[in-house]
Amino acid sequence: NYVIQVNYAFYENEYAGTVIPDEESFKQPVLKANIYLNQVLHKEPSEEKLNLVQLCLCELSDLIYQDAAVRRMAGTAGEGY
Repeated sequence: NYVIQVNYAFYENEYAGTVIPDEESFKQPVLKANIYLNQVLHKEPSEEKLNLVQLCLCELSDLIYQDAAVRRMAGTAGEGY
């Protein structure tokens, strides 16, 4: 197993991400994205493919972050009934 390093600066500057508001909020989605990617990739990406994989991790992180936000809203929407 391996972890592809992607920091929030890469997310903001290279990927031009706008969904995840700050570095702290980025930590869990990028970790989950790495776990998923480890399951579908059978070997560590080559140096020439690394940038593409990092961009993919940013995209997955956005989706994971958005999914968690929707689940939080749905979980609180029914309270009080």
